[in-house]
Amino acid sequence: MNAHTNTEEAIKQFAAGKLGNIKVLMIEDDSFFSELVLSKLSKEGCIPYSSANGEEALDLAQQYQPNIIILDLMLPGMQGESVLEQLKTNADLSHIPVVIFSNKSNQEDMDKNIKSGAAAFLIKSTTDLNELVDIVSGVIKKSKDSSAQA
Repeated sequence: MNAHTNTEEAIKQFAAGKLGNIKVLMIEDDSFFSELVLSKLSKEGCIPYSSANGEEALDLAQQYQPNIIILDLMLPGMQGESVLEQLKTNADLSHIPVVIFSNKSNQEDMDKNIKSGAAAFLIKSTTDLNELVDIVSGVIKKSKDSSAQA
């Protein structure tokens, strides 16, 4: 590999961002907050999808097969806990890691959702967007490592 090839590869990696070409589905009913988070993830190279309700989100997950789902718990209609349960019991979707991103912050909610299959539980009010990117990156890496070992 010559210096020119190394430079081209570095440019591709930089252009792709930290999370290059990762499909992210965000399930969040606050459109401003959703746009803020997805804008940040897009700048890191993610391909964003979003839904404001659980029913639509399940359809989108089936259709687009995202690499990761960011899920709020407090949604209109179907609550986030039910969305998580349906994702984890669907053979086509159960492999997708889910990061809970909610303002529900009691330990009982955290434990319950981790036990139900969430890969991580983040509290919106105490998690900055750079930390979210790091968590998403770590969850994706762990998911890829687990798939490679299977």
